[in-house]
Amino acid sequence: MKTTGHYLRIGVLSLAVWITGIYGAQAQLTGTSYASAKNSGAGVLKVTFVETPGFVYRDASGQLTGVCVSILEDFTAYVQRVHGVQLRLDYSGDGSSFANMYNQAKGGSNGVVGIGNITVTNARKSEVTFTPFFIENKAILITQKGKANLGDLSKIGDIFGGMTAYTAKGTTNESRIMRLKNNYWSAMPVEYASSSPDVLAKVLANPNGFAYLDLVFYVDAIKNGKPIQRHAAADDTSEQFAFVLPKGSDWGPIWEEFYRHGTGYRNSTEYKRALMDHLGPAAMRLIQSTN
Repeated sequence: MKTTGHYLRIGVLSLAVWITGIYGAQAQLTGTSYASAKNSGAGVLKVTFVETPGFVYRDASGQLTGVCVSILEDFTAYVQRVHGVQLRLDYSGDGSSFANMYNQAKGGSNGVVGIGNITVTNARKSEVTFTPFFIENKAILITQKGKANLGDLSKIGDIFGGMTAYTAKGTTNESRIMRLKNNYWSAMPVEYASSSPDVLAKVLANPNGFAYLDLVFYVDAIKNGKPIQRHAAADDTSEQFAFVLPKGSDWGPIWEEFYRHGTGYRNSTEYKRALMDHLGPAAMRLIQSTN
């Protein structure tokens, strides 16, 4: 005979499953597919983002701005002009987590786009659709100021002996740190942080810390007077940043068309103005030195 407690446990479990289903459904982002938008003449792009200096950030009034936001606005203007579709941008989330941004884009449907410092990798290509890249990244190895310069990667165990590497899990900068560890210093201590800003904070708090920062985070730190030192021998320019769409999104070909139109979007005045306005001349010089 089943007891009252037995049925109570079943009821609680059923309620938990029901609540999980509701919140799981709410968590999925859904925008308008290109096919639907073309048919009706209007649609919504649901935008998930991770705040990134120069790329996606809030201005003095609290509004989102940056290179990625400018590109989205240029894209919506192009779609209206060429395809006759009026798009509304609907931003979702608080921008605090790269993982949340990426997973929302990956798990979204139809007109969803993820923006920020998102590296194009072969592993991610199996999970999402990338737009064409919008910028080439330079990853920079930093310490606090005053450390001996790392002029030869093979000597990192000697020059950085007693120091600790910081990185955020699941990022390409983690892969870089692990490459240094595997290739040059097997005993390298590695500790994890929640995000790129947290990585920088840990280096600033520990005179014996070091880390890789993406170019925009490095330039932002220098601009804000942070006492950090670049070790140029460890610069890595082997990656590109792009937006992410749900796998197989029918907006993919429209993004490719947008980047190809005219002499190419990355050659346009609008694009170059966005880089200068939001990244500044110091970042522009570093970007140009990668090309």
